[in-house]
Amino acid sequence: MVKSHYQPSSSSSDTSSLRKTELHTEADELVLDAEHRLVYQDECAVALANESSLAELNRRLTAKGRPPVGYRNFRPNIFLRTGAQVPPFGEDAWRRIGLGSSVVLKLAKPCHRCTTTTTDPESGRKNDHFEPLETLKEFRVREEYSHLYSSSPLFGLSLSPVVLGTLRLGDSLTVLEEKQKQ
Repeated sequence: MVKSHYQPSSSSSDTSSLRKTELHTEADELVLDAEHRLVYQDECAVALANESSLAELNRRLTAKGRPPVGYRNFRPNIFLRTGAQVPPFGEDAWRRIGLGSSVVLKLAKPCHRCTTTTTDPESGRKNDHFEPLETLKEFRVREEYSHLYSSSPLFGLSLSPVVLGTLRLGDSLTVLEEKQKQ
């Protein structure tokens, strides 16, 4: 698991002046400060995935006789190991979260998933059955986002930093704001 390390710039906590940096998955931490920024080319600074959501997806995959997938198929910067504390896809309701003692992240958008999830991160080979995308399409396509994502299923969150700080492995999560229930 990769830890993330955030430092505010000396003048402000505005992340707009940050530049792209490399992700070193073997490193103990990931540095994001006034001189560096980790982003996906077409997405947000932070991609978050939840362990219980992955477990539910894998339950559905194995019920179909398909092999389970790991969190690396989804390329998150932050992978939450929440156990039963957060139900599968409970993160869908989050608008703003706190991590550790100071970091605050806000929802930019749900994370839609593409065919990259069907590539084994170890071997680089595509899954012959187009999994886990096909299984996600069975239960994670949301009509309210169809104007943005067409038939792309959702898994995880794309988040933007609001308050910068230091993240450490094992830091706590606090849900600061949830979406209003319909």
